[in-house]
Amino acid sequence: MEQSTRLHFLLEKLVEGNAGEEELAELSDLAGQDASGITPEVLEGLAGPDLAYFSAKYDREKWMSVAGKILASDKLSTREQPLVPRTRILRRLRWAAAAAMLAAVALGGYWWLQPSGNQPIAGNREILPGSNKALLTLGDGSVIPLDSTGNQVIRQGKTAIYRQNGRLQYDAAAAGQEHVYNTLATPRGGQYQVMLPDGSKVWLNAASTLRYPTSFSDTARLVELTGEGYFEIQALARASKTRIPFRVKVGDMVVEVLGTHFNIMAYSDEQAARTTLLEGSVRVSQHNAGQTLRPGEQAIVTSSQNIHVIKEVDVSEVTAWKNGIFQFNRTGLRAAMRQLARWYDVEVVYESNVPDVEFYGKMQRELNLQEALRILEKSGVHFRVEGRKIIVTSN
Repeated sequence: MEQSTRLHFLLEKLVEGNAGEEELAELSDLAGQDASGITPEVLEGLAGPDLAYFSAKYDREKWMSVAGKILASDKLSTREQPLVPRTRILRRLRWAAAAAMLAAVALGGYWWLQPSGNQPIAGNREILPGSNKALLTLGDGSVIPLDSTGNQVIRQGKTAIYRQNGRLQYDAAAAGQEHVYNTLATPRGGQYQVMLPDGSKVWLNAASTLRYPTSFSDTARLVELTGEGYFEIQALARASKTRIPFRVKVGDMVVEVLGTHFNIMAYSDEQAARTTLLEGSVRVSQHNAGQTLRPGEQAIVTSSQNIHVIKEVDVSEVTAWKNGIFQFNRTGLRAAMRQLARWYDVEVVYESNVPDVEFYGKMQRELNLQEALRILEKSGVHFRVEGRKIIVTSN
């Protein structure tokens, strides 16, 4: 495989978050060599189908020039620079690749975003991305901090809770035992996974909580969610072979499933709760109204108590957070900044005359805040960081 083709393949894997350890090591080694094998055409190809969306909307010569500047500013030659630790090389590569992938739709015009050299965002303190961390509140009220480090077995009555590799797993040893409720809460800047006693899996996004029993009855399974969670529900049946429903309660909304994959986003600072179905079937109900979803559909529940169903949505955009990506599809400035605020645990304020901007594209959630903001600035909006506050400006 030619070097340019191989680099294209490795960078594409990196951007998508699917690069394994061997591929990361190979990419790190290649990054320490002359990167002239990556042509603007190769970098352009990284955009894949996203580029087709803008096929009639952008200046190809300008993009080629931008791509060349990206490569020139980010290639690392061992003949010109001292040896750079692998983690720093990969971090720079991820940032460059993310910048090449992310496009913005601003004030009716289209731009491909690119790094802005070494020009820093105002504010000297580096703000790191979120990580696997949460608080587990047991039935007796005791609180256990959780993160990605260490393995632990937590005993709660007859139930064992295994903490391993940034995930909780429940093992209900006694059927029919008294139901004790636990609460898993992620802070702003945190995320966590849990496998419930029935084998169902839940991924919690930042600033979210899940309340659930340590064992389920043979008649119903009910959990309560605030914030955002992605669910993979294990189908269960009674001895009579009738299925045991699984319900997620979000305020006065209830999502009922039998066995399926779906995402619920219901933050208090969003205008609506959104339930998106990936596999199977769910019914979304509020008071006396309900709608049944098919895969690829989304139910939107507003404070007016109406349920509106969108027939086709981009489920990859909805679940991008679970895969370590910010994915925008004509996402408004304020909606995008709410995502950043929760993930980086920052406050966002707006000065007057901020342009009405929409974003289209992807970038890794593992970028630090300043790197992410430098990418977004190519839309014509600007940022200043003061402590843990982002100030959005027009200049």
